[in-house]
Amino acid sequence: MFSGRQQTHIVIACFGGWTMDAFDFFITAFALSGIARDFSTDLTTMTWAMSLPLATRIFGALSVGWLADKFGRRRVLVGNMIAFVLCETGVCLAPSLSVFLLFRALFGLVMGGEWGVCTSYAMESIPLSKRGFVSGLLQSGYPVGYLFAAVLYGLIYESAGWRGMYLVSIGVALCVTILRMMLPDYRMDGEKKAAESVSFRESMAGQWVLLGFAVLFMSAGATFSHATQDLYPTMLRAERGMTVHEVALVAVAYNMAAVAGCLCGGSLSQRYGRRKTIITSAAAIFLILPFWAMASGLLASLLSAVVMQFLVMCVYGVMPAYLNELAPAAIRSTFSGFVYQIGFLLTSANATVQAWLATHQGWSYSTVLALTVAVSLVLFISLIVKGQETVRIAERSVL
Repeated sequence: MFSGRQQTHIVIACFGGWTMDAFDFFITAFALSGIARDFSTDLTTMTWAMSLPLATRIFGALSVGWLADKFGRRRVLVGNMIAFVLCETGVCLAPSLSVFLLFRALFGLVMGGEWGVCTSYAMESIPLSKRGFVSGLLQSGYPVGYLFAAVLYGLIYESAGWRGMYLVSIGVALCVTILRMMLPDYRMDGEKKAAESVSFRESMAGQWVLLGFAVLFMSAGATFSHATQDLYPTMLRAERGMTVHEVALVAVAYNMAAVAGCLCGGSLSQRYGRRKTIITSAAAIFLILPFWAMASGLLASLLSAVVMQFLVMCVYGVMPAYLNELAPAAIRSTFSGFVYQIGFLLTSANATVQAWLATHQGWSYSTVLALTVAVSLVLFISLIVKGQETVRIAERSVL
């Protein structure tokens, strides 16, 4: 087991990678209209800049996860962040839409393994009693990245444009790379031997029902979470007439709530169990959904979005611990990353379909997004109700 200082170093380095993933993704979300204008295309076509990285992540989850399980977490995480810098540079300097989309697809491939490797590395390195809190902390990297993107959008977008925002992302990623170069490496001898001698398919023998459950579960979760996030800034501008600074203000507020939600959900799951925390939080989303969809004006939109993202991230704050506890030990990085990312693959075209319905079929953004959340949430809850609990009574800490 690592020392307390080493554990902190590992958690910060893993948190930084997941933060950078979200930071990049939501830079694209905020700047989508401007990028479309610069490349002389429409918004529906431009949503492929968000859909392509989601679609290619599954291949990164399999390849990067396998490398981490076989050769160790640290070296793979360092290489992954170097590749992130290279892809981000390509996006920043892209001379045409086709080149831009190519690097967005490569970005998804590179970052697809980030979540699985980071969560497995962190979960393996900390005491069991801290697993719930650290699960929420790691997942909070996503709203923190979103928050940074919102602040950056409000501060420099009108002066530096989307290329300037990507340039800032490159600088931050270089800092994370340096931090990761100083990480300790660790893997239990039994896991190393198993990873070298047993394939993913062999490790999953007799557990395909578990894999099917996890894939459907994460697909439903990816659908409702992204429906509340990806096109929400676009809806605020196009449908509710907000300015750039008003959109940034709302995004900052609901991402601060999302960070709190991750920490709350993860911590509560250590005491009350993973399933119970997920089910309670997901059910509460139904209560706020009508207010979130029908809100008008800055204050109402801000308050409903704050509550919505708090609840969504209460659900997701449990995911790192839950999926890693479900996973076979020998392929923990591969399994957790694969399950997490395949959900995004199966739902990768959602933003494009939602934008098409809103811009070409006369639907309002609020209607499209609310229906997507409602349908996927029903499926999500019905699956997790039938799932298994993973945290043992002996492992639960007193909050």
